Amino acid sequence: HAADSQRQVREATAKALVLDDPFSDDPFAKPKKPTRAVGPAPPKLQAPPKLVSPRTGDAASAYSAQELAGLSKRASSHLGIAIKSLEGGLFANAMRAANEAILCAAPACEATARGGESGELQQRRVELRMCVAYELAARLLCSLGLDATQAATAADAEPLRRATRARFLADVPLRVSHRAACVRAALKCSADAQNWGVAAELIKKLLAANAPDKDKLQEQGRYCVAQGLTNALFVPYKFVCFKTLEPIAGTPLRCSLCNALFAVAAVRQRTQCPTCKHGKLSE
Repeated sequence: HAADSQRQVREATAKALVLDDPFSDDPFAKPKKPTRAVGPAPPKLQAPPKLVSPRTGDAASAYSAQELAGLSKRASSHLGIAIKSLEGGLFANAMRAANEAILCAAPACEATARGGESGELQQRRVELRMCVAYELAARLLCSLGLDATQAATAADAEPLRRATRARFLADVPLRVSHRAACVRAALKCSADAQNWGVAAELIKKLLAANAPDKDKLQEQGRYCVAQGLTNALFVPYKFVCFKTLEPIAGTPLRCSLCNALFAVAAVRQRTQCPTCKHGKLSE
């Protein structure tokens, strides 16, 4: 039953990520036996051209304007692959592609930052932080066992960890349609864990986004209230560590470039960001 439920969430999440209507699936539906997917195989995704190799350290400041544009183009291509993989339910592939995008976007952002604040720097920060957000979302989806090609580890499948990470997923700042689909996945996982307080909070998010199934969501919200808005398996948190995917106790370390957050105990070198490899960490 648990395996069927997990597969149902995975298939519903992938479906919602690619549809124009990300609210079409019922997160409270009873698990059904999975059916074999039919239809043509997804097209093979082509890797973007290697326009220029990223540099680190002092060499990062030696990029020409053309090379910076090349890095940005390469980062955009990798992010496009990550998004297509995410929409296809291939979250492990999405994670790898998003990481490649980060490796291109981060040095371009660092090199631009050496010239001081500018509109170009602001744009590159947005690009880098979008790559980081999609990499984080893909890792969370994988850790929830929702990837079409691999199962979660025994540690990731631990009920409390799974329920808390599902809540993390709903807060990742993705594009609107993808964020809504992730909220749907988090809502289903929260209902499975009997986290009715969390589920009610997520329902409010969907209602605020003008979900087309407003009546159904309101009915589900009333059900959560009837359960006392209690949470059977949930750790309240303010920040999540981008490295461990666990709640952060205390003040986090924040990257100056990509905005990733880390628990102090999770970072060996407290000066360099483990995610983008270029930003500096500070409280």
